[in-house]
Amino acid sequence: MPWRIDDDDDDGDGGGVTELKALADESSDDAEWVPPPVVHAVKAELSDKTERPPPRAKKRPLSTRRSGAAMVPRPLSATSFTASSRASAADVSTTPTARVLQITLTIGDWLDVLDYVGVWNVAQVLSIPTPDSVEVRYDGWGSEYNEIVSLNSRRVAPYHTYTWTVKCWAKYLNWPLWPAVLTVRTPGTVDGAQNLRKLNRLFIDFMDHKNFANRCRTWVKKKDVLPFDQHFERLRKKTTGADFEFSLKHLLKSTATPKFPTFVEGSLPKQHELSLTDPVKKTKKMMGNKMWLKLFANNRERHNNMHGSHTNYIGEEHSPTIAVSVDVCEDVEMATKDREAKPLRTPMKAKQSGASQNY
Repeated sequence: MPWRIDDDDDDGDGGGVTELKALADESSDDAEWVPPPVVHAVKAELSDKTERPPPRAKKRPLSTRRSGAAMVPRPLSATSFTASSRASAADVSTTPTARVLQITLTIGDWLDVLDYVGVWNVAQVLSIPTPDSVEVRYDGWGSEYNEIVSLNSRRVAPYHTYTWTVKCWAKYLNWPLWPAVLTVRTPGTVDGAQNLRKLNRLFIDFMDHKNFANRCRTWVKKKDVLPFDQHFERLRKKTTGADFEFSLKHLLKSTATPKFPTFVEGSLPKQHELSLTDPVKKTKKMMGNKMWLKLFANNRERHNNMHGSHTNYIGEEHSPTIAVSVDVCEDVEMATKDREAKPLRTPMKAKQSGASQNY
């Protein structure tokens, strides 16, 4: 028996509840009764949302069995469609890419810089000509050696990454042996190692003034510098006076190491007799970017602690701050590991410049 679908809504647009009504077929009274189709009562609602079609499966070529018969590819399952439709902006955002981190440096800050003769020196920032470079003056050297270096280079590292400060006794001119600190420098190149072998002087800070800029800081012959701990009792009793006590007080507060280095020849440390310092790339990778940037940021505090002073820095009254960009993340694989374990740990890469020359 035929059936008709009626809408109980007056507008006839299908918005009401549908009903099935039997149509009489006079010509088929004796026909076999057929049950009506099952139609659930539904309320049709208009929606302004556009339904997105599911992603289309890519066409795959037919593969052939060994017998030569064609094999129809297996249809994709519902799970396949769901997985493929989950690509979103969130997934794209987690894709590892090269990142740039920011640190802040100012005029008067301290760095370790590899000079043109291949030696790692302590250097102070004199000016900031560009957002990623600084003009530095090497500690203990004249202004003729000043240069501009890129912070994103293998020649620049945080203060005391490759250098360090040691407590000692030092004799200068007609002074008695005096409490002081020396700065140990290290070779970054083969030429640097040779140059350190030739230099028989150590750079000394006599800690004789509370203002760092007014101190006696000079080069002293290596033979006139002694370990601090080994001679403390004898030399402590031998020399007196207000100036001596002032220097001794600041030296005792210093965080410089009391472990005196062994120099194999000239001012070359024994640990670098047969090897150079690790390159910046390797050192930074082992240290991690989080610590690397932290050591850039707290350089003044550490310098003050080493030298027992609160420094009046060069041009401090006019020292602008500038955000210095440091490139990180060499490759995608490294970035993925770093973001899972140590979010800031990736090495940076840059060029090294410099030429060999004698002191």
